[in-house]
Amino acid sequence: MTNNSKFSQTLLNRVKYEVNLFEKDPPPGIQAWIVDGRLDTFEASIIGLEETPYERGVFKLNIKLPEKYPMEPPQITFKTPIYHPNIDSDGRICLDILNMPPKGEWKVSLNLSTVLNSIRLLMSNPNQYDPLMADINEIFKNNYPQFQKTAQLWTKKYATGSNSNALEKESENEKPANSLLGKRYIDRKEDDSDESDRKQFKQQQTTFENNDDTTTTTNNTNINNNNNNQDSDKDQDDQDNNQDEDDDAQDSWGE
Repeated sequence: MTNNSKFSQTLLNRVKYEVNLFEKDPPPGIQAWIVDGRLDTFEASIIGLEETPYERGVFKLNIKLPEKYPMEPPQITFKTPIYHPNIDSDGRICLDILNMPPKGEWKVSLNLSTVLNSIRLLMSNPNQYDPLMADINEIFKNNYPQFQKTAQLWTKKYATGSNSNALEKESENEKPANSLLGKRYIDRKEDDSDESDRKQFKQQQTTFENNDDTTTTTNNTNINNNNNNQDSDKDQDDQDNNQDEDDDAQDSWGE
């Protein structure tokens, strides 16, 4: 039996929290589990997203938690070979949240669930501006059909088969409640986000309308003031013209 007494209480509490998080709200297409009872060692699987070269493939990953986790990011590598610009032949991943600041974007608030979900998104949306495999990145940028074909061949060769199919069947069929729970959670968050966007739009719209009313009122006031000023100037000009005519008349009479 593995002795976990050497791990800090902080790490023990954090791992317990993250395991419960996976059980309550598992991210779609992702699984993770402790290896050999060691709280600092996990394995995970990611199912490739549809309409990508990795569709239906099951990719396995190794996860190692450092002693200072979550103050430091987890060490995650692909166990399954994958043809990708941001993942090298050793399975190392070029992702900002897997590195400490200032170079990276790791935060204590992140967890394995969010990190694995980010990796899954990276699989479907490679970052061509920060490649780990320059040769693959060139093909991705300049000859995408060739990249897609090769990535599909790698997926078929390494990420499908008896073991992968069994794992995929387990994730889809043996835990439907967890999968549905994860989907409901995401749908709920999207609905909340849409409602928030609608409220924000209404607030902005009200602000714009108020600004338009104020601007219109100000413009009307300015127009009225300008018209009054023009009328006053016209009256003054008429008075001056009348005075000039009177002076001319007096001069004529004097002659």
